[in-house]
Amino acid sequence: MDYNEMTYKSSSKIKSYAHNSRYKIALSLCKEASNVFDYGTGSGYFPRLLSNANPNLEIVGYEPVHNMHLKAAKETSKYKNIKIINHINFSKKFTFITCLEVMEHLTTENQIKVIQECQKLLAKKGRIIISVPIETGISGFLKNIFRYLIRQSHAKNLKEIFLSLLGIKIKRTIVNNYIYSHVGFRYKDLEKLLAIQNLKIETRKFSPLSFLGPILNSQVFYVLTPN
Repeated sequence: MDYNEMTYKSSSKIKSYAHNSRYKIALSLCKEASNVFDYGTGSGYFPRLLSNANPNLEIVGYEPVHNMHLKAAKETSKYKNIKIINHINFSKKFTFITCLEVMEHLTTENQIKVIQECQKLLAKKGRIIISVPIETGISGFLKNIFRYLIRQSHAKNLKEIFLSLLGIKIKRTIVNNYIYSHVGFRYKDLEKLLAIQNLKIETRKFSPLSFLGPILNSQVFYVLTPN
């Protein structure tokens, strides 16, 4: 199944609502940007949203996976202010760097690599915006039940679902240095890693209904600045 059809174009109204809501929040967080670097741009959908909102904004989408890089380049080809790359030039600096729904698929070692590369790309007084799914607690439990019902379960068994509910560490399956399943991802672990990498959480925002906090939301956003 195409990535877009699994996210913002999903036939499931719940999934499409959750993903479209997170994109709206990401856009709102980038309003002050003079240029944007989207790390792990996938199909290039977020750069297109940024361009539609501000056709004069300089946007670079980075996608290291070959087939997704080609897809992003094709889908953004009509946008003059979007450049899709598969190698990073660290001499260029950006006021806003976004990394949306990427970290949950990476090992800790690769999470550190991404964080450090984002820091190298960041302009003075710039912001890094990271979003990840909430896969623990009640929110994670409800997600896993929903996935089970629509036969898109990420969990290997019911035990993993209940361990996620309690926030207990689960051994995650790594294939070619990539983690496909969301089950076992704990956003609190990422928060600790961000602190270790000398990044301050300036804003923490939950999606789609921020006032509910982590209880009944699907994603969490971090607006980060260097310490």
